[in-house]
Amino acid sequence: MHIAELIERLAQIERRLEIVESIFKTAIGFDPNLSEETELLRGLITEFPGMSQSGVARVARERFQMSRGRTIEVLRRGVGRTWRIEFGMFNSLLYFPLANGTHADNEKEMHGDSSIEFSVSK
Repeated sequence: MHIAELIERLAQIERRLEIVESIFKTAIGFDPNLSEETELLRGLITEFPGMSQSGVARVARERFQMSRGRTIEVLRRGVGRTWRIEFGMFNSLLYFPLANGTHADNEKEMHGDSSIEFSVSK
C-alpha cells in the first residue's frame, strides 16, 4: 500500500468514527447547546423572577433567537436543578431561580399564598 492510500483510508475511518460518535450522542440524549442555552435562560429568570413560561419564551426569542419549542425543552430540563417552578393563575408555570440549590425565603414571602410551590418527589 502506498502512503497516499493509507492517508485516504485513515480519512475514511475518521469520517466513519464521526458518524458513529454522532449516532451515539443522539442515542444517549447528548445536547451540545444545552448548557449554554440553560445559562441564557438562567440569566432571564434571575432578571425577571416569576415570569411565566410564555414570557420566558417570548423574551428568549427576542434576545437569543431561541424557538418557543426549544425554550420550553430547556426550561423542562432545568426544573429542580437550575430553577424552580410554581403554579400561577390560569394554569401558568412561573419560573424562579434557585438560591444556592434551595428555594429563596424572600421569594416565598413576596408571593404569599397566591401560588403553590411545585416539588418533584424522587
